[in-house]
Amino acid sequence: MAAKIEMRRSGRLGILSLALGILPLLILCVLGGALYAANKITFDHNLKNGIAFLLTSHFFLVAPVLHFAGLVLGIVALCWRRQRKLAAAFGVALNVILPAIGIILGLFWALLSAIPPAR
Repeated sequence: MAAKIEMRRSGRLGILSLALGILPLLILCVLGGALYAANKITFDHNLKNGIAFLLTSHFFLVAPVLHFAGLVLGIVALCWRRQRKLAAAFGVALNVILPAIGIILGLFWALLSAIPPAR
């Protein structure tokens, strides 16, 4: 009789998806904190402009790419039989919810900038 070979279940793709969902939020918080601290501490406008550029480029370029990669990895982990599903489900949810919140905030800021100031 042949012994049944058991495949060890792994959650690596799900955990990677979850990490790619959390990483852009952490980077955004660090850059936002750095910009806040630079505004309070120094009068160097070049430093403030550099941090603001990094923050804006992360918000509009880097974070969407990381969230898309995390979403793809999470969906692949949900489809594979050998992967654990809990981390993958949280990763997919996080990689959908955080960009949606970013889009809503971006539209809200655009709306606020279109309103003329009160006299």
